[in-house]
Formats: sequence, structure tokens, C-alpha cells
Amino acid sequence: MKRDINTRQRRGWELFLCLSGVAVGCLLAWTMASAKSFDSAKSGDAARVVVVDPGHGGKDKGVKGPEGQLEKNVCRALAGKLEDLLADRYRVVLTRTGDYDVSAAQRVSRANHENGGLFVSLHAGGAFRRSVSQWSIYCLRPGGNEEPEGDRASDDRGPISWNSLQQRHAGASALLARKMRDCLSRAPIRADPQIVEAPAAVLRGVDMPAILVEYGYLTHPKTAAAFSRDTYLEAVAGALANGITDFFQHGQGD
Repeated sequence: MKRDINTRQRRGWELFLCLSGVAVGCLLAWTMASAKSFDSAKSGDAARVVVVDPGHGGKDKGVKGPEGQLEKNVCRALAGKLEDLLADRYRVVLTRTGDYDVSAAQRVSRANHENGGLFVSLHAGGAFRRSVSQWSIYCLRPGGNEEPEGDRASDDRGPISWNSLQQRHAGASALLARKMRDCLSRAPIRADPQIVEAPAAVLRGVDMPAILVEYGYLTHPKTAAAFSRDTYLEAVAGALANGITDFFQHGQGD
């Protein structure tokens, strides 16, 4: 009887290891396929500027995971993976390259100064209930929040509000959100993002197509564990890179 139990336990572990190996193999295969699809991008893409915004930083730690993972560190690690994938085809600008404080206004100013072709801000969600997790892609809500009279920029047509800077890219931002959702949904990372309109401060004033990607809830144990693995970070970065490339290749102007 004891020998039979040991045999069943051994076979159970062998099946578990086999299935785990298949899952990792599929993830790696998809990541490699995504990398190959990047190679087919047009050479003209080198002139495009992609602004990647790793959320939080410095004293602003963001959400804390069950094992002590900090959102600011996950954002920076994911941004680095995304930069590596995009660097051969685009000029990539990071709004934060280390662990230091950066205000929303400074992030927006850097993006506009670099004349970005698009802006992607990376964040994680959090909830008191650890069972809750949801991927979301945010666009700036039409109308936004009213700003003081002095909170204005200007162009050839005269003074314009910061909200209007992003609102004139509303159509392109919505298209970028859809392209990103489609690529994330096809990736083997169990992401099914919802597209949400919200008055996100970091999107307000961005003078280019702009979205905020919330990659699940870091308070969810499985999500936090997944983002501790390089293979998962690379798969997520691959899906994000595909969304950016799809937008540039098949998108349309404002």
C-alpha cells in the first residue's frame, strides 16, 4: 500500500513538472515569435519616438504586493524590458530611469519636449481583497477636470488648456488603447483588459496619443508572483511592443 501511494505521488509530480514545462515553453515560444514580428517593421520607424512612463518612484512606492513587491520596481523592470524590445526600431524615452520622485507634470513635460509619437504609462492596481485582479487600459476622459485659468499652454492658434492638448488626440488615443487591448488579449498571459475613460493626471496635457496600462493588481498573489519572473515580464513587454507597432503600422492620424 505504501509503495502504491509513493508511486502515485511520484507520477503526480512528474505530470505537474511536465505541464509546467509545456506552459513555460509556450510562453517562451510566443515571446520569440513576437520578437520576430518586430524585425519586419519598416526602417522608417527609427524616426518615431515612444515615451514609456514607469509609474511612481522614489518615496512614492505605489502598491505593495503580498511578498513585499513594490509597484515602482515592477514598473521600472517592465519598462526596461519594453525599452529593450523597441530600441532597435524606435527612439525610446523613459520618463524615469532610476528610483527617484517624478511628478505627473514632469512626466508630461518630458514627453512633450521629446516630441513623442505616443505615450504609454505603466502602473499596477491594488485592492483590499486579494482575490481581485483586473487589467485596464485608461484613456483621458473627455472633458477632464477644469483647470485654473493660468494652467495653459500655447500653440500657433494662441493659448489652449492642458486638457485640450490631450483631447485633440482622443481618437488616436482610443485607437492605441484598442490595439494594445487586442495584442494583450492574444498573448498567453491571461490578460483581458477593459478600456476605461478616467481623469488620469499623467495623461492630462500629453500632446500625443496617450494611454495608461494597469497590468493587473499587484495585491493578487498570483499576479505578484508572475511579475517576479523574467519570462512573464518579457511576455508582457512583448505584447505591449506589439500594440505599439500595430498602432504605428496600421493606425491613423488624429
